[in-house]
Amino acid sequence: MRHYLLSLNQAKRQTIPIFIIVCFSMFNAWQMGFIYFMNPSLSVTGHSPLPISMDNVTILMALGYILAIGYMIILPHFVVWAERVSTVVSLITILIMFFPLTDSAMLLIIYIHIFFCCFMIGFESFIMMNFFSEKSAIIYLTLGYGIATLIISLVQNEIIPVSFSGFRLAVVFMLTMLLVFTFYMSTDKNACPVYVKKTDNLIMPKHLFTGIFAIAFVSCLMMLCGPAAAGTIPHGISLAYLADAAGSIILYLGYKNNNFHPLRIVSLMMTVSAIGFLALYISIFAAAFRYPACILIGFGFAPCQFLPLYGLTLMKSYPSRYICPSIILIAVITVVLQSGITEV
Repeated sequence: MRHYLLSLNQAKRQTIPIFIIVCFSMFNAWQMGFIYFMNPSLSVTGHSPLPISMDNVTILMALGYILAIGYMIILPHFVVWAERVSTVVSLITILIMFFPLTDSAMLLIIYIHIFFCCFMIGFESFIMMNFFSEKSAIIYLTLGYGIATLIISLVQNEIIPVSFSGFRLAVVFMLTMLLVFTFYMSTDKNACPVYVKKTDNLIMPKHLFTGIFAIAFVSCLMMLCGPAAAGTIPHGISLAYLADAAGSIILYLGYKNNNFHPLRIVSLMMTVSAIGFLALYISIFAAAFRYPACILIGFGFAPCQFLPLYGLTLMKSYPSRYICPSIILIAVITVVLQSGITEV
């Protein structure tokens, strides 16, 4: 018989309207688009109007991840509030950028956005793992991410040149839509799942946790190394994200029309991405492999996008407040590893 706690939490999960899912997808477009647009270490060419200290960026990113992990553990019932307030602050600061500012003030606002881009990553995953129905999570991670990654691909490598002033307007639009999502989500404590306690006598499926955490680690590492590798090729990042967008939409259509669960082909997509890395190495000797390699690498981005879905799967079997923080911690570890590899 199913444990009462699992049934109770399942009943609390929400089916989110498509429009609200699209609003939520603007977080990914803003987060990745802003960091790529501003951060010259992640992009072939940095578009920011001022030189950015990479040491400061690294500190802010690490601080954002760490504070988010701590917040989700200590105050899980107030995550929606934190997402809402963070969105408001980000929107206000981007609006300030339309006024004449000193270089130091402009740089401060850019740093604030970089911080919130990382601080809110955990909240995005937390909201899906704890509040979304599986159907809504899949639609968001396929259709929603498909839209977001398409936007990201347009920011990259100037296939369609984007000016800084135009980018500011786009960020205002994205954050306004994200704000609509945050006000749609309930801040009522009763909307949150009931987390498992020792007295509930619910057995944790250790093999499932170990397997999913291992997949999360490998997929995060591939996602981090993918753009860096594709970025060595002109327009490579755009191609990779276009492939990601196409793959995401294909997965959405497969789920919508044939009820095909995306997690069934995670291993296949990771294999395709690995072949892409191999092809990129071969392209050193045969240039014809360069662009196919970027496309194959891009198709492999999806497994990392599915991190919240991995967490949702775990939450449905053992609702622990530490699941989302643990997955974000795995992402942080891979960021550190990738930074170390880059330095070497």
